[in-house]
Amino acid sequence: MDSQAKKRMRITIKEVAAIAGVTPAVVSRIINNDPEFTVLESTKARVYDAIAKTGYKPNPMARGLRRNRTGMVGLIIVDFTNPFYGKLIRSIQDSVEREGYACLVSENMEDNARTRKLVDLYLERQMEGLILCTATENDPVIDYLESMNEKYILATRRAVNSKAPYVGFNNEKGMRDAMEYLIALGHRRIGHITGFMDTVAAHERLNGYRAILQKYSIPLKKEYIIYGDWMVGNAQKCVHTLLQLPDPPTAIIACNDVVAISALNTVHEMGLRVPEDISLIGFNNIPESANTFPPLTTIDSPTEILGQYAAELLLKVMSSEGLEDTEQIIDTKLIVRGSTGPCRSDNQ
Repeated sequence: MDSQAKKRMRITIKEVAAIAGVTPAVVSRIINNDPEFTVLESTKARVYDAIAKTGYKPNPMARGLRRNRTGMVGLIIVDFTNPFYGKLIRSIQDSVEREGYACLVSENMEDNARTRKLVDLYLERQMEGLILCTATENDPVIDYLESMNEKYILATRRAVNSKAPYVGFNNEKGMRDAMEYLIALGHRRIGHITGFMDTVAAHERLNGYRAILQKYSIPLKKEYIIYGDWMVGNAQKCVHTLLQLPDPPTAIIACNDVVAISALNTVHEMGLRVPEDISLIGFNNIPESANTFPPLTTIDSPTEILGQYAAELLLKVMSSEGLEDTEQIIDTKLIVRGSTGPCRSDNQ
């Protein structure tokens, strides 16, 4: 039996709770002998009977968690409207709920001051751990979390002023793969709409873009780089800026799929064809990317895996295992669809 099959068969605390007729939090507090938790002996008996029947074995990471617990962890993301985060939230929630935790989710909309307020709100509610998906390069929230000695990890974005565990994607490889593919199709004038440049992830992707241009001795044209913010709001303006250049790019790589989809719609509105006139590539492989016209070529970032890893890392940090400088980098994969094609000979 492979490891994935074994994982699917593992009995979870949620299943034990359902059999015993209690909540996962009650099961967790009973098996951890929480001294501040009072419960009827008959309830304890039902829980231990359910454990015996199912063969449930508590997660060793969860066994070590501090006893004075609220059963709540926090998750802060950038944008609820981006489907990428919907998949991530579900993966993290499923993972932590299996260990008896509830996950409170908020968005910061690229606003550090808002992040600080959300962290204060979580601390007031005695949050036991935090997954932060919004980190900027030198994020002041990191210094605040460190000063409070809070348990947290970083996901999707790293911060240079943090030694907390990090899980994210191989952003530079993803961009390199996209660039190599476009160059193989004959494209030499390639535009890039970046993410928010106060994030390490945006720099990593831009580094990949520059590296491949250098590899193929293609001049770097600064006007082909449009600095964006990961959000869909100014995507139309970015596309107009690129396509109104005297020598416009024949291909554009967007920072994510929601920006790429907006770019696709804008190209159509301008009376141009995809991919005949302009090729487009996104990043993330959200479900909507397969249903555009034409379907969007994109860089797949396995969000469910990232969510599982992030939850596991947070549980380890909460169990006081001292996981400083731990990072997990997840590889990406180019998904070729109809929005990319050979560069027309008259555009080369």
